[in-house]
Amino acid sequence: MSRAVLFLLVVFAAIAPAAGADQVPFTLEQVRSYPFPNELTAARSGSRIAWAVDDRGRRNIWVAEGPDFEPRKLTKFDLDDGQELTAVSLSPDGDHVVFVRGGDFGSNWDRGVGVNTLSLPIPPKLQLWAAPFAGGDARVLADDVDSPAISPRGDIVAFNKGGQAWSAKLDGSSPAQPMIATRGSTSSLTWSPDGSKLAFVSSRDDHAFIGIYTDATTPILWIDPSTARDGSPRWSPDGKSLVFVRRPGSGPEPAIKKVPQPEWSIRVADVATGTSREVWKFLATRGRNSSGASNLDWAAGDRIVFLASFDGWPHLYSLPVAGGEPELLTPGKFHLEQVRLSPDRKFLLCAGNTGPDALDIDRRHILKVPVDRPELNVVTPGDGLEWSPVVTGDGKAIVCLSSTGQRPPMPTLLPADGGPAKVLGESHLANFPVSQLVAPKQVVFKSPDGLEVHGQLFEKPGPATKKPAIVYVHGGPQRQMLLGWHYSPYYANAYASNQYLASRGYVVLSVNYRLGIGYGQAFMSPGKTGASGAAEYIDIKAAGEYLRSLPQVDPDCIGIYGGSYGGYLTALALARNSDLFAAGVDIHGVHRQRTARENADPKETDAGAVAWRSSPVSAIETWKSPVLLISGDDDRNVAVSQTVDLSRRLAAAGVPFEQLIIPDDTHHFMRFANWMKVNAATAEFFDRQIGYPDPAQQPQVTAQAWAILDGQTGKLLYGKEADERRKTASTTKVMCASVILKLAEKDPKVLDEIVTFSKLADDTVGSTAGIKVGESLPVRDCLYGLLLPSGNDAGNALAEHFNDRFDPPDATMIQSLGLDVELLKTRINFIAEMNRTARSWGVTGTEYRSSYGDGGTPDQRTTSAGELGQVVWNAFQNKRLRTVVGTKAYACKVRQPDGTLRDARWENTNKLLDRYGVDGVKTGTTNQAGACLVSHARFGAEDYFFVVLGAARDEARFSDTVDLIRWLKSRRATPESH
Repeated sequence: MSRAVLFLLVVFAAIAPAAGADQVPFTLEQVRSYPFPNELTAARSGSRIAWAVDDRGRRNIWVAEGPDFEPRKLTKFDLDDGQELTAVSLSPDGDHVVFVRGGDFGSNWDRGVGVNTLSLPIPPKLQLWAAPFAGGDARVLADDVDSPAISPRGDIVAFNKGGQAWSAKLDGSSPAQPMIATRGSTSSLTWSPDGSKLAFVSSRDDHAFIGIYTDATTPILWIDPSTARDGSPRWSPDGKSLVFVRRPGSGPEPAIKKVPQPEWSIRVADVATGTSREVWKFLATRGRNSSGASNLDWAAGDRIVFLASFDGWPHLYSLPVAGGEPELLTPGKFHLEQVRLSPDRKFLLCAGNTGPDALDIDRRHILKVPVDRPELNVVTPGDGLEWSPVVTGDGKAIVCLSSTGQRPPMPTLLPADGGPAKVLGESHLANFPVSQLVAPKQVVFKSPDGLEVHGQLFEKPGPATKKPAIVYVHGGPQRQMLLGWHYSPYYANAYASNQYLASRGYVVLSVNYRLGIGYGQAFMSPGKTGASGAAEYIDIKAAGEYLRSLPQVDPDCIGIYGGSYGGYLTALALARNSDLFAAGVDIHGVHRQRTARENADPKETDAGAVAWRSSPVSAIETWKSPVLLISGDDDRNVAVSQTVDLSRRLAAAGVPFEQLIIPDDTHHFMRFANWMKVNAATAEFFDRQIGYPDPAQQPQVTAQAWAILDGQTGKLLYGKEADERRKTASTTKVMCASVILKLAEKDPKVLDEIVTFSKLADDTVGSTAGIKVGESLPVRDCLYGLLLPSGNDAGNALAEHFNDRFDPPDATMIQSLGLDVELLKTRINFIAEMNRTARSWGVTGTEYRSSYGDGGTPDQRTTSAGELGQVVWNAFQNKRLRTVVGTKAYACKVRQPDGTLRDARWENTNKLLDRYGVDGVKTGTTNQAGACLVSHARFGAEDYFFVVLGAARDEARFSDTVDLIRWLKSRRATPESH
């Protein structure tokens, strides 16, 4: 049986759920309980392997060896203390495991500074440890170190400390000692094959040398020093030569370029003399530029192998040491990473997104290719993911990390003889909800400029009813989300979060926007992105519109979240398109580009102006949707000041936001408990903002009374205290406008009449349209001043203007309503007509004592939630009223007493307009009435009226209405709830 078939049968089929398996709910704790493996390594001889495992924040070294490869926990770090394990390596004989504990080596700055997630009075140190493979106590070799390199002799380990090279005995028998203390900063420590010499890079600001250390008394040999930046030193198998990469030193470009300038070159040095020769160089005339060779190594047969992007894809190339043209080993359109040279130097292993299945472009598989010819073999085809390959020292097995769409990452053994693959430690997943997870589906959609964008869709099986949806945006941005558990701990957490959100009924789309890896250099470097124009945002918007186009997605309940660069794009989405994205979670995002020139003129085209327009904070004025801001305050990738600054801008703009700030943790939330806080807060926020609540439970709102009415019939469907009469504040203005529009139905010229504001109108207290005594404007404009800014002055002015058109109230009405005839004499007929109109609509319990609000004494109530809904339902039959209350902003001219005209502009106080399907109607707030809101919302062919009375505060009337909308949608999506 072939390796491919065995891998499919053993690794994937064994852990896949039975067809049609029920999707049983699982908790966030369960889906985040996976032990995450990384740092996989193998000894140079024998069969021993080691790796690090993060088990809910308790990070330890695990080991195994042939022939059974039974995993064994080697260390005893049993606290969730945020101390990561990196640089894991085995001594050549496999007797010791060396690793660095502490720091945050994924940071942009302070990588080697200790991380204090427990907020201890004395922060933990960054330490180099060694542990016997056979077991026993691990020991600290040195503090404040990174990048250890074990000597091939197995006796000492070299490492960087304070920018210089140090060494320590592997058995801990003596204290660590400095090895090299030169000018510049030392890095890339590389032992010669026999352990007699140490090559290193000495970075000196604008240039860098490669040096050779022999012992404490022998002068350092500098390899062909120049003004260039030399790096990536690798030894020949015999230890007599070095291959390295030379790049130009930093500095100004030549004023005149007579010949194409070499971007980088590969050189081979004679270690005895320190001289070097050029083996090959890249010129701009050769084609697509490359950032320079990486994964450089000296392979068997005196060949140099390296990774470069000459044809728009990262590929492996092979070059004779004697010189010549590089030979392409891995032709095709796919992405390669995590390259390893086999112990015998005869073949290369790597992870790539290629294979026999078209879906493999969104996976990773282990690839194998000889160092001297393009005979590529996909070692692990199938519907899983595999990465981080190593070959055991005896050459009998390949070990990698693997996952599927449902099983989280685990070490996996691939015998060299083609025997069955073995997942190591699979019993550790006994309580993990593998069968309850969904397998994400690949989706491909087009951005507005025609670019194809890939994504993964997470959706729980169930009836085809409307559901809320979420776009997930990765960071980086040079990342690729995959059709299974990710190989990065940060994105494995995101994958778990997406699974959890899907289990709660959300349709989740993880989007691979331009700038990411996996789809070629042109996709990764498209231009006019980030601070240069944010062109990548169109892919994010297209993802939201793709979700909106799905028949099962509620178009008014689409959220977005992401971290780091994904936080930047999340903030940009909310700032620019709150009409599409109803809520978002911005996790340590960038909000103001570093080069931005604040408040730059939209017409300016310099870099600072473009960077400003590319920043979310430049669009705060259009940011309406609520957002949860999350950041660790020891963030070493994106300064927490980005979140501090955004929070102040949002507060000033009145944008609803919440925040979760985690003291002393970093960008990567090194402590598991903190990741759990982030994930739980994200899910809870979306549940409150766009999720569908339990239809069997009453809506959890602050309003003292509420009602939901059918938009077609005006029938009361649901409510709380819907019959209790209450004060209803400025919702009264809907009836005021209706009385006037009834006249206009008979004579449209009514709208052209000029309303002149009296002193009484000008003196009206409360919310105002801002029209002064003696100023005038047409009725059609005054209606906007009445309903958009909720102008009390406009209400009195209109009532006075039309008062004589109506009959006065009879004695019974005056007595029953308690009207003060003298006080209301210039408006009393109009108010009487408001009451008569309500009666004509069959609304008998509603009483109006003012043209713009409640009026009357504190104990006199206007109407109930149910009757207010009926009033608005009747009023909404008038097209012009629908137009006015559905307008966000309106501008007109006001004639002043001296005959000159001035500008007036009003904005609608209804913050839900054009969101959640809302297209009207009216707000209202007084101390006695509380915060009130009547809304009309349309969901496809259905429409409803929502009435909220006595909400706790102004913002609560909007959130209460959103909660009622979501609750109603939940009932509509659940047939048994109807």
